[in-house]
Amino acid sequence: MKRTSVIFLAVALTALAGVAVAQDVYSVNTVGFYKVDILPAGKMYLAAMQFDQINPADETMLGVFGTNNLRKSNLPTAADRLYLWDGVAWHQFFQKTDGQFYDVTAPTIPTNPALHAATAFFLQSPGPSTTTNTITLKGQVIEDTTVLTSVPVGLRTYAYPFSERSALKDMALDEQGTAANLPTAADRLYLYNSASNAYQQCWLKLADRDGYDTAVTGGSPQNPTVALGQAFWYQARNAFSWSETNVYLGNL
Repeated sequence: MKRTSVIFLAVALTALAGVAVAQDVYSVNTVGFYKVDILPAGKMYLAAMQFDQINPADETMLGVFGTNNLRKSNLPTAADRLYLWDGVAWHQFFQKTDGQFYDVTAPTIPTNPALHAATAFFLQSPGPSTTTNTITLKGQVIEDTTVLTSVPVGLRTYAYPFSERSALKDMALDEQGTAANLPTAADRLYLYNSASNAYQQCWLKLADRDGYDTAVTGGSPQNPTVALGQAFWYQARNAFSWSETNVYLGNL
């Protein structure tokens, strides 16, 4: 499987543009950052954490976002909000002017949940906001050889487990998920497309195990690319273990 890396060596500081919302990626050796736009007026974006933190103790909400990234307010409706899945339910957090995070269901108790690499989460701007908030996520390029993710039956959010963008056809998902000759029997991937302001749905076709758009009958494989910093929805017909290998480990 051929892929295009977004990680660059120290000999050239390079920028790569192109996520669903405006994003630049910079990397020197194995440390880098990328930017994500939180669009105004209550818009939501399904984001991904695709770096390790240099200090493992910083793999928390406060360690990842710091105190100068998100819009802060003592009222959750006036702050940027972060939605995090705990395996059972979604929890909604916001950052007060004291720099601490709070669960909207317990707005007087500071909290700092874990936020590890390969985690998907939603970011949402305040409803009254009129400007885009561009945030920066930084850290160390993920150097694991293989990452194993448990994929249960049903619809869940996922992040690509390494510090790069990847097309569906280049992920092990297209080999390990359930493929079928009909979209109603196959696994599906849902990826937000900013141009159409809608989710593109692709299903795994048994004939070639490529991703085909559910809105198009026949035709060629679509195989959308999941950008760095972007997460996606995946609907599994059968439970399986998604085992992804880091093909760029030798370049770091």
